[in-house]
Amino acid sequence: FDATNVVDRPKCSVITPISIDHADKLGSTLELIAFEKAGIIKPGIPVIVGLQDPAAMTSIEQTAQRLSSPLYCFGREYIAFEEHGRLIFQSEQRLIDLPLPVLSGRNQIVNAGLAIATSLNLTDGHISDQALGDGLRKAKWPARFMRLSESPFTDWVKDETEIWLDGGHNPGAGLAIAQTLADLQDRAHKPTYIIVGMVIGKDAKGFLLPFAGLVKTMYAVPIPESTIAINTQLLTNIAISAGLIAHAAEDVRSAISSIENLDDGPKRILICGSLHLAGSILAKSDKDFFK
Repeated sequence: FDATNVVDRPKCSVITPISIDHADKLGSTLELIAFEKAGIIKPGIPVIVGLQDPAAMTSIEQTAQRLSSPLYCFGREYIAFEEHGRLIFQSEQRLIDLPLPVLSGRNQIVNAGLAIATSLNLTDGHISDQALGDGLRKAKWPARFMRLSESPFTDWVKDETEIWLDGGHNPGAGLAIAQTLADLQDRAHKPTYIIVGMVIGKDAKGFLLPFAGLVKTMYAVPIPESTIAINTQLLTNIAISAGLIAHAAEDVRSAISSIENLDDGPKRILICGSLHLAGSILAKSDKDFFK
């Protein structure tokens, strides 16, 4: 069911929010995909579960019940939320006031809650608020709404133009990324553009729909050295059907050049749609990011 099953007896199983992805292998509905994901649950081993669609939760609960595995679920046994610029985690055993995650996006509040719940479970609650806060401040996640700096890509734009990178590629990721972009717009408005490359088999329209009305223009680009990328003209047509203004570009550099020529003044540019594309960008950027 899952590569993590090479671990015969884990201390706990963790299931993050489930979205439609790898439908050709896992199934076309959340129930079927969640059934596959629930394959990591082991008899009697605790299961820490992130925020889920009810359809996914049903499959997880059925498997956990069959294997007599205790469940700790977001919204039931624990919750995490933002309040006054802080992250609040609450369970029956603990109420913790923590700094917000360094990772951008509302979805990272949910992810942080899941990580905290897992840490508490693994340590029987014997982990300090200080240690949890340090983890939130120091976490790094390549290509998850990551701002590029000191990169060849930033050399191609004016100083005030931002370039961001995200490897998200399914409808759930598209919604999370769009929400994060919208929050950025509320704090500091800039004309916003996306550069997108995706691989065959992904729900491109489902990924792109949340960006309609939020971004000014999308540019479809090929993925370097990839034989499984969606043709840029096809991806452009999909974007148009999703309600975006879209064009095809030869590569990321030409897309950035086209965006810079569209408007005067600073802009916000997000490169997204594929971990393959994100990897090619990271290979040329932020060389010390992984140190």
